[in-house]
Amino acid sequence: MHDFKVYSQSGNLFREGEIGEILAPLVNKGVITGVEDRLTLPTQIKAEGVNGSVIAPGLLVGIDESRGVSQIDKLHFTGGDWGNYDTGSTIDYAVLDHTFAENNGIPNSSIIELPGGKKIEVSGTGLTPQHFIPINDSGLGFGGVFAIVYMPLNKVQFLQNQEGKTSESLITISNPENRENLKTELTLILQQSFPNYGIGIEEKKEDRVYKLLYEGAGADQKFYHVIGIAILLGAVFAAFNLTVRVVQSQRREIGIGMAMGASLLSLAARPIILGLNISIFGTIFGILVGKLINGTMRTVLMQELPLPIWLTPFEPKYFLWVGIGGFLAPIIATLVPVIYGLNIQPIDAIRTGHLAPIRKGLSPLLSRLPLPGNTFWQIPFRNLLRTPRRTFLTLLGIAGVIGVMTSVLGMVDSFSLTLDKATSESSIKGSQRIEVIFDKFQAVDSPIFTYLKDSEAVTEIQPVIQFAGTASNIEHKKSGDEISILTTVIDFQNTMWRPTLVSGKYPKEHNEILISSAAAKSLGATSGDQVLVNHPIVTVQGTPSFLKSQFTISGIHPHPFRAYSYVASSQAKESGMDGLAGGVWIKTDQSADWDKIQTDLYTIAGVSSVQESGINDRAMKEELKGQMNILKIVQFVVLFLALLIAFNTASINMDDRAREHATFMAFGLPVSKIMLMSIIESATLGLLASIAGLGIGFLLLDYFINTVFASALPEIGMYLSVSTTTYVNTIVLGVFAVGIAPVFAIRKLTRTNIPSTLRVLE
Repeated sequence: MHDFKVYSQSGNLFREGEIGEILAPLVNKGVITGVEDRLTLPTQIKAEGVNGSVIAPGLLVGIDESRGVSQIDKLHFTGGDWGNYDTGSTIDYAVLDHTFAENNGIPNSSIIELPGGKKIEVSGTGLTPQHFIPINDSGLGFGGVFAIVYMPLNKVQFLQNQEGKTSESLITISNPENRENLKTELTLILQQSFPNYGIGIEEKKEDRVYKLLYEGAGADQKFYHVIGIAILLGAVFAAFNLTVRVVQSQRREIGIGMAMGASLLSLAARPIILGLNISIFGTIFGILVGKLINGTMRTVLMQELPLPIWLTPFEPKYFLWVGIGGFLAPIIATLVPVIYGLNIQPIDAIRTGHLAPIRKGLSPLLSRLPLPGNTFWQIPFRNLLRTPRRTFLTLLGIAGVIGVMTSVLGMVDSFSLTLDKATSESSIKGSQRIEVIFDKFQAVDSPIFTYLKDSEAVTEIQPVIQFAGTASNIEHKKSGDEISILTTVIDFQNTMWRPTLVSGKYPKEHNEILISSAAAKSLGATSGDQVLVNHPIVTVQGTPSFLKSQFTISGIHPHPFRAYSYVASSQAKESGMDGLAGGVWIKTDQSADWDKIQTDLYTIAGVSSVQESGINDRAMKEELKGQMNILKIVQFVVLFLALLIAFNTASINMDDRAREHATFMAFGLPVSKIMLMSIIESATLGLLASIAGLGIGFLLLDYFINTVFASALPEIGMYLSVSTTTYVNTIVLGVFAVGIAPVFAIRKLTRTNIPSTLRVLE
């Protein structure tokens, strides 16, 4: 990938090869290893997909395909090629972005139409590092609704009437360690050569796609680390509980051994070997299951991110430290009760029957509560309180994994709420706005506005100007706090649509701005604070330029997309754009045919883009569906683990209470009632674990939303939400999964040998 991208912030074009000529001394010194010119211009395409006609905005990217393998940010073909220009055919070919083509079902050899009626054949699909995730001016990636069209550089220059022109140059350097000094030198050289261009130099680490991929990967790693640790802790508590109870069941045998003079080491050997077996086989099984889950997640990720190369080697360092933790936990859990058991008197360990110490725990507390039902219905609750430590450990193990499940379900809820708010905020009382963008500024009294006003399908129009810029907080500016914004100039007195206010007021004067809640959070600002905004102006000579001005935040709106900001129409006058519009928002009759309106508008000269206002919101929702597949894998794993812990607990409970159950059966109590008591006990434990898990899950969710995702995807202000459905599902699943566990041990209960179980040798 390139190390630097040189471009004009004011939108000026360069002469092809001009940047390379200016930087030739640095190239000759070997400081710069490559300079490649490209022409990237906004466009809109019309194509036929599997679901009908597709009209979408995008970028037309001209690449010097003659460079072949030496291309900077080389185009990787996922299908087809550049097309055959050697036959003398007048047909032009284009390579379509892989994600856009796949999402809309546009095959090779399809015909796409550019503004002006120019038809081009799709000769292939591909990806480049620079546009691996198609990103529009809002700073968000929309693969299904934003098209990247690659063509040879000379073809794009000809189609756009820009012969010999380029919009940007990609640069590679020999020494990445000297990046900052070289950037300063490049800035001085190019600003002197192009004083009115507003030269911008973007490092690789500042590239939006690069940041989204690498910061996203870092956030994903944090997410999986926390999830993994939470699951591991739940498993450790379960393993600790298991080994403690197994050793306690051998307590009498240990006492007899001590009474007969056996050495402490020989007595400790058996339970320790048991702990070692659990550790060894558990670790091996865990690694195998981990590799299986890795393979499943790899398949999902490959579908969502079609990278040219996927390297997924076995990661010993991650498996090693997790394996060590999983290996040591059962051994430690075994040593604790063994050491305790070897330090008591043999007679205390051997005592059974009426001489044995009775473990009441917290069960006497139950006698103070007026519980309904007879003794049998109170036994499940007494059993839980009789061994509070055991109950607490089991509860922690189950609550840990249920907490993970709650946080995962909560993320789905949070994503859904965030995007629902975005869609609701973009709409006009339930109906969509149509956003029309022009290829250049149009006067508000131009024929296109007359045409729209006279159209029967159009009920209201709202002229707008949109521009991409940046904003930073003046009050406490720090490194890296500058954010990208997409600012819209609108008339707030127009009743067709305006953003909702969370706080403050709408802008009235120039140099007042309305920003999103997410932007306010990123800037550490609120209503009334000052921000520095980089915005376009038209100079007295009529040339476009960019200027940094101090703006006052008049208010804050709730749209979750950070980039969206708004200024009053008076700003256009101050910026030299009075009476002009870069686009128009349209409200149509609800009975109007959207496809026909879009097609009609697309054919109008000067229109570069036509789309529904909420299409980006819906596209982001579709993009997040892929992430939901990964979360479903996590949900399945934790639910299965909760069931295993519950089954293990129920099985040991059956063994511990074998004499108690045999006594019940000896007095004629049916097996069904004994099983029902066990189910009630387990279900109660599941209910308590679910409630605790909800608390743990909410804490995890808060960390994921406000820390992990806030740093990885700051362009979206996530709303934290746990729906009522999630609360109910978590409790129901927790109670059901844990409550049903004793049923799997019914075979052991029905085969109880009553005389043998009740026989005690004094």
